[in-house]
Amino acid sequence: MIFLVRLLGWSLMIAAVLVASLEMLMALSTGTYISLATRDIWTLLAGVPPAFKASLAQWPETTSVPSKLGILLNHVGAIAMEIPAWTMVGSVGGLLVLTSRVHRLHQSGHYRRLFR
Repeated sequence: MIFLVRLLGWSLMIAAVLVASLEMLMALSTGTYISLATRDIWTLLAGVPPAFKASLAQWPETTSVPSKLGILLNHVGAIAMEIPAWTMVGSVGGLLVLTSRVHRLHQSGHYRRLFR
């Protein structure tokens, strides 16, 4: 299972490099930098645009008021959808690779630190 998570992480990191290089080619060919946002990748993969609301005024009129955590998660989601796609894909891949490392025992019997 750990091998599959690492493989998925490395695949996402390779995909991030490819997306970044495609953005570079688009910028060189047109002369202007147009970033491919995470929102665009989400729309291509899911078929529908993400439904994050950036402000409280965009919430529909309902009887229940959203919690502070719900509002915070919507703000984080709205910000994440505006970040270039290669940074989001690369950071998720890097996180998967980092967390699925195999930890071996030292001679003293203690585990290594995470960032050693």
